[in-house]
Amino acid sequence: MQTEQAENNISEIKNQSYFLNRADRYRSPGDDDGEADFKSWADSLGRDVFYGHDGSQGELVFEDLLPEVPYLDSQAWTGGVEDDVFPDESESYSEADDYNRELGIVHACQHTSVILSTDEFDDYFHPLDCRRAWCPICGGKNGRVHKARKRAIRKRIDIEKNHLRYFVFTVPEKYRMIFKSRDGLNQLFKGVRGIVKKYLGQSKGAVASVHLYGDKDKGKFNPHINVLIPESLSVKLKISPEMLDEIKNSWRRSLIGMGCVGCEVVDVFYEFRLKQAHKGHVIKYVVRPTWDSETLDLVDDDEKIFLVLRLKGFQYLRFWGDLANCKYREGVMETLKEAIEECQELVGKRLHFRGVCNINVSEGLKSGFLIRVADGLYKRNKLKGEKTDGKAISED
Repeated sequence: MQTEQAENNISEIKNQSYFLNRADRYRSPGDDDGEADFKSWADSLGRDVFYGHDGSQGELVFEDLLPEVPYLDSQAWTGGVEDDVFPDESESYSEADDYNRELGIVHACQHTSVILSTDEFDDYFHPLDCRRAWCPICGGKNGRVHKARKRAIRKRIDIEKNHLRYFVFTVPEKYRMIFKSRDGLNQLFKGVRGIVKKYLGQSKGAVASVHLYGDKDKGKFNPHINVLIPESLSVKLKISPEMLDEIKNSWRRSLIGMGCVGCEVVDVFYEFRLKQAHKGHVIKYVVRPTWDSETLDLVDDDEKIFLVLRLKGFQYLRFWGDLANCKYREGVMETLKEAIEECQELVGKRLHFRGVCNINVSEGLKSGFLIRVADGLYKRNKLKGEKTDGKAISED
């Protein structure tokens, strides 16, 4: 028997639309298609979508969309950050307001959860996260963004059956500011992709990731493109000095075409990984986020705006050739369905989607309302005497 609070919660969920930052969550991690924009999931489908509806009056049942729906983040439910997260379009607000609003989203991270229930009405909560670089939970090394990128690569590259080529295409320091824009970074990706096709095969599968800052100076803009290329175990990965020189010259000509007039010397780093531990390490290194809240403290206001607003929704990780998204429709992005399936494996029972609610996991654990099952999954702690599935819990 549900409590009055739970009934009110479900009633509220049924009357809420799911707002989605389409550029951040809906698009697959392969191509960059412009500035992010707030869209409602209902708008993108051209029909109404509500949580928990039974399909009456022609409304779409949310569960029918589970294979399509991208992994939710805190933008799906931003209540608690500030009252005007979605301001009236008639009101004027500045770029500084946008910046502060974007920074504030991290305060809702882990305060919103998907509700999942078993047939016995055991309730589980899967917290949603913001996936922001400056978030202490999501950003940085081994944060949720980093882990999601590693999973995306491991779904496509079997390191037991493949060795890895590893390239780093750098930009001479005097030309780096040319690429300090969304279009500039996209140009770098395009130039590197052309070289990979030319020297390693038109359909060669590759993973490319851009680093905006180096390891030595977190506040100094230093864009460079990392490329991982899987090869079968029988392929020799050594390349001749002459071929590496050709690749460097090709990269130099490409940079000149992008505006680096007078560029004479460039550096292209190349190595390969044979041992499984080394392959796992280079994947982890290549896809790590290279800027976080510490970076924002080090750079000026213009660079803060560039990182937080101009690059909102930017695709730092891209898949080419045989690893392209069109060849991997399954697993291209984390979906709600995948999240639920992972939770079901942890619980060992079928879980039903019940909606989304505002809940502070940390406070829930402190009060005893929640019990931690695993990372990203929590169970409601039933009260003594509470009825569930027609049976009262023992007082023992």
